[in-house]
Amino acid sequence: MANQPDPVLFVDGSIWVGHYDVNGLERVDPATGKVLAKIAVRSPIDLVDVFGSIWVAELNSDTVARVDPDTNTIVDRIPVGSYPDGITAGFGAVWAVNQFDASLSRMDPSTGKVTDTYDVGDTPLYATAALGSIWVTDTQNDLVYRIDPRSGKTLAAVETDAVPIHILGAYGALWVTTFDGETLQRIDPATNEVTGTVDVGYGADGLVANAGDLFVVTDRDNTIVRIDPHDLEVLQTWQLDTQPHNGVFVQGSFWTAAFDDGSLLRLDLGLSE
Repeated sequence: MANQPDPVLFVDGSIWVGHYDVNGLERVDPATGKVLAKIAVRSPIDLVDVFGSIWVAELNSDTVARVDPDTNTIVDRIPVGSYPDGITAGFGAVWAVNQFDASLSRMDPSTGKVTDTYDVGDTPLYATAALGSIWVTDTQNDLVYRIDPRSGKTLAAVETDAVPIHILGAYGALWVTTFDGETLQRIDPATNEVTGTVDVGYGADGLVANAGDLFVVTDRDNTIVRIDPHDLEVLQTWQLDTQPHNGVFVQGSFWTAAFDDGSLLRLDLGLSE
């Protein structure tokens, strides 16, 4: 497949892989591994599936593309802020994290327009909509911001003491990977504080919840790490010989994009989905 695959998503029976270095989104059949379609999105860095579409953060063009999975075509392209990196959905909207503008854009899916733009941090990266708020990682200040989706007000700034990357709401808490801190951290939404940390390895990046556990992808140690979210213990570690970035579970297998060699890997971890 094309160079530097990064974001992966499972939608409508297919795996969707973004390649932000070569301006493309590929649709892959998980049964055969064949590429079924290629969509000419621009520098896709993050994906979300909502409102019947795949929404793509187009890093270098300051836009979000809306892709129809029924036709494999771009049906809308929405101007947002500068260098949109993360994208998430919730509270009736799609949200883009604009890294260079230090802002969060709210898009109305019914009109395809930005309805609000909120200031957030200094170098925001990724976001998730969970537990009544939008949560945004800030790589410059080592913080996770909790944003009120109605007013855009910052409700809390949670210190991570290391560069936070991906964030996910699961099992009643917020979870964040720290790249240089080599950790997965648990944030209690009741106190807005880090209440637990587990070492997972250098380059902690992608984060997936599946079947009661959490899975962290490290793109420097090149591992997939399985964590018990209740005891905060590492249960298993799988070593790869290539650089994974993100991943998704499909019918019991874990698929991850190998960033350095341009491949999509299917891993049998011996788990049920």
